This record gives sequence, C-alpha cells and structure tokens, in this order.
Amino acid sequence: LDCCGHVNSGMRKAALESFPAISHAGDQRVVNAIIFIGLQDTCQEVRQAALEALPLVVTTDDPEAIDAVSQLLMHPQDEVRALSVKALADVTRKGNQHAVTAVIGNLKHADWRVRDTSVRALVDISLKGQRCSVDACVSCLSDSDRDVRCTALECLPVVAQLDDEAACSAAIESLGDTDEDVRCKALQAIMSLASVGNERVIDRVGLCLKSGEVNVRQSALLAFEHVVPQGNKHGCELVCACVADQHAPIRCTALAILAEMAYPNIGLVASTVTACLEDEDINVRQAALTAVQKLADPFDENAQSAIRAVKLRVADRCRDSVWRQALTALSRLNLHSLEVE
Repeated sequence: LDCCGHVNSGMRKAALESFPAISHAGDQRVVNAIIFIGLQDTCQEVRQAALEALPLVVTTDDPEAIDAVSQLLMHPQDEVRALSVKALADVTRKGNQHAVTAVIGNLKHADWRVRDTSVRALVDISLKGQRCSVDACVSCLSDSDRDVRCTALECLPVVAQLDDEAACSAAIESLGDTDEDVRCKALQAIMSLASVGNERVIDRVGLCLKSGEVNVRQSALLAFEHVVPQGNKHGCELVCACVADQHAPIRCTALAILAEMAYPNIGLVASTVTACLEDEDINVRQAALTAVQKLADPFDENAQSAIRAVKLRVADRCRDSVWRQALTALSRLNLHSLEVE
C-alpha cells in the first residue's frame, strides 16, 4: 500500500500488480488504493496495471466500489474517465441497478465530457432493453452538446430492443436536429432500431433522401436499405431517383442498393440501372455494371450476351453499334426471369 505512492512509477506498477496475490477479495483498503490512487496515476502503465488488478481484488457488485469508480467518470482528465468506463464494467454485472442509477446521475453534470463518458459507461453496464437505461439515452438526445447527442444515438441501439417505441420515436425526432452529424447518427441508429417495413420510419427516412447535405443523403440511402421490404415498389422508385444525384458516390450507393432490394420487381429498375452505364463517372459506370450482373438471370443468354458486350466497353466508353444494341436489350429486359413463389 505504501508503494502505491512511491516516486518511482515502476515501483507503483509493481505494487498494484502484487495485490491479487497477497490480498483477499473485497479488502476495501486495497480496492480504494487501486481506484483512488492507481487509476488516477500520472503514468499510463501504472493506470493500466490498476485496471487489470481491480477485477481480481474487488467483490463483484460491491456498492462501495461502484460508487468510487462512478466518481471517476467525473474526473477532469480524459484518460482517467476513459479508464473508469472499463473499470466500472469490471466491478459490476450488467443490469446492476445500483451501478446504472449511479451513472445516470452523472448525465446532469455541467461538463459535457462527463455526460458523454457517462452515456458510454451506461451502455457497458446495462442489459438490453433495460428501461431506465433506454430512457436515459433518449433524454440525452435533447442535450445541449451535439457530441453528447451523437454518442447517445450511437448507444441507443445497443440498449434498446428492436422497435422500442420510445427509442424509435426519439431517433426519428433527431432527424430534425440542427446538426448534420446528429442527423446522420440518427439515420444510422434507425437501421438497428426499426424492423423492416416500419412505415413511419420509411416515410421519414425517405424525406432525408432529398436533404441538402450529401452526408445525410448517403446515410439515408444506407438506412433505407435496412427498413424497406425487398421489392417494395415505392422504395425502388425513391432509390431510383437517387441515381440522378449530382454526387457520384451517392449514385454508386443507390445502384448497389437497387441491386440488392429490387427483386422481384426488376423491371422497375432495369432502365434506370442501364442508363447509368453511360454515366460520365467511371465509378458509377462500374457500379451500374455490377448491379446489372447481380440482377441478371444467369440462364438468360440474351441478357448475358448484352452484359459481355457492355463489360468490354464500359471502361473506355466505346459507343459503337454493339454498345447501343446491348443497352437497348438490357433496358427492355426484365433482367431476372425467376418468380417469387
């Protein structure tokens, strides 16, 4: 115990490493030394030694240890706060109400960094669907700091069950946030929170496809793929509109999504996908070719012949008569002849 305050960091590290071998579980003097001295040490190696020793000497779910580590979530140093998140998960089982309540209490702290760290800690100690933790994450979506709101949206799908009404509603509401990054995080959260076919979610995500921010449109496309049912006509039409986007990466993403979600309504997207084979951007043309290859019936010789002709010409944009005939053939074909039973 005396060596935990030694001037030499090697001695402090050695002292912390020796505790599991010489002390019994639950010795409060040792636990306090590790938490209040070791975890707050100025040396990173010493702090790491304390973190590794703590679960070996503490009694799981010890309320005193939980309270002590929870206090470190409010530490002014970023490194100590980050370490305390890991330490808290080591001293308590998931779902421990005492620990969860202690962390939730930090969400009102004046320092946004403490609130941010506490949200991350909450995820590590909560059970999936634990109501108080879900509600706490939802409350953080109204935080004054955009980083805390982003973190809460990252954590919400981890603690909330699929189609949790409060979580879904909160994420949808965040699509109207004033910060672009928060809106993108909300779209990413929706991918995991909402099940396929949730009409309310589909409508709101569909509106984001028309956003003025490129990142929001890209995130909306990725979310759309997760919430729209396979072959949904309205969904296919909305994604088809995105292949006219002025940004090539979004056109590429839209083509990749159409290739995955269009079946069995291939005829709805055939002409749109084929038209992109003439895009000015080589990456878009390659994405269109990949989409056509995924959609095409491998046993349809007409389609396969047209694809071979296009494949030879797509890179250099050769526009001979064979190219034109191939595009015409592909745009008119229902590229996949198989029917859904």
